Amino acid sequence: MNFAGVKLGWNLGSVALGAGAILLGPTLLTVAGGLAKSIVKTGIKGGIMLYDKGVEIAAGAKETMEELTSEAKSEIRPAGKAK
Repeated sequence: MNFAGVKLGWNLGSVALGAGAILLGPTLLTVAGGLAKSIVKTGIKGGIMLYDKGVEIAAGAKETMEELTSEAKSEIRPAGKAK
């Protein structure tokens, strides 16, 4: 039998390939699952680190803006008329 130009049939090679896939498939999927878990966990760690750094940068920017606002108010308002 031919399918898309490839001869299909019951020969020793195709049977051996099928048996190998059945026997090794679960093991290979377990290994691939472990690798995928490591990759995903590394991505999550990177996201957490990036978030923490963003919080730190935002806190610094807020502090700077508060200082600048305070300085600007003190320059606009005389010392005795602070609101």
